[in-house]
Amino acid sequence: MFQRLLIVLALVLFVGVTAARAQSDEEAEPKAPDRSYKLLREDEDWGFLRDPRLRRDTWDKIKYIRLR
Repeated sequence: MFQRLLIVLALVLFVGVTAARAQSDEEAEPKAPDRSYKLLREDEDWGFLRDPRLRRDTWDKIKYIRLR
């Protein structure tokens, strides 16, 4: 009986901690930039290409051209 109670308690504690962590405001990893094309041009944001480390595609040099 005591073992069963310990198992149930451990399970409830594990599920509770996991659920609490899932509701945290902090992001575990930085979000990957959205590289998809949108129906409306104003919904696209290629500003992340300002950082050369995020340029993966061959065409990324053309998608972001610094003007100043």
